[in-house]
Amino acid sequence: MKRVISWMVMGTAAVAMSGCGLFVGAATEPGIVPAVVKKSSLENRLIGKWKGEIEMPEIEGDDFGSQMAAAFAEAFMSSLSLELNDDKSFTLNMFIPIEGNWEFDGSTIELHAESVMGFGPDKFEAMDESGSNVAVNFEDEPLYLHVSPDGRTLPMIPESEEEAEQGTLTFTKENG
Repeated sequence: MKRVISWMVMGTAAVAMSGCGLFVGAATEPGIVPAVVKKSSLENRLIGKWKGEIEMPEIEGDDFGSQMAAAFAEAFMSSLSLELNDDKSFTLNMFIPIEGNWEFDGSTIELHAESVMGFGPDKFEAMDESGSNVAVNFEDEPLYLHVSPDGRTLPMIPESEEEAEQGTLTFTKENG
């Protein structure tokens, strides 16, 4: 769950920075034409739109950090979605778009972030070098999603027992 919150913070940082005028006229890089690879039947079924749901454990007591995390997660719930594209790109919407590429190995999807709101690592490195207090690290661990046997749900694979206890993130296939 820390990785999900880390991705949410990365997105929130991009939202905050977009209003400061540092990224006006950000250039787009030319795309790379992917090689044609035959996909498995299950992999073809993964392509499309997914709706995300976060389930947090009950909050006990007045632990401010836990309440803040739960409120933060709930705020992003209304727009939490994932779109896996045929060209191995994805868009993860958690109030703002996070884009990148995905890999599939037969039972696991690996999501690698490449941009937040269209801004890549170079823009965030420039912010860091300018003394900004915005910390966005594109070298964070990718998100790993397990593909259910029926291919209809994608629960996040927790990195540790501690992360598993912090809540779950599951995507469910929309329309089909």
